[in-house]
Amino acid sequence: MTTFAADEHTGPPARAAREREAWAHYADTLRELGPVAYAAAEPPAWEHLQEALAELGPVAAPASP
Repeated sequence: MTTFAADEHTGPPARAAREREAWAHYADTLRELGPVAYAAAEPPAWEHLQEALAELGPVAAPASP
C-alpha cells in the first residue's frame, strides 16, 4: 500500500504537478519564437527551469515491494 504525506504541498503528486508547471513555463517561454529569438531566450530559460526543478529537491526513490 502506498501512502503520501498529508500536506498537499509535499509528496509525489504535488511534486509531479510542480515539475509539469516548471516544464510548461519553460515551453511557453520559448513557444513561437523565431530562430534568433529562440537562440537568445533558451539558455536563460533552461537555467530558470533547472533552478525551479532544483528547488523541488531530490527525487525520492520508489519504495521496494
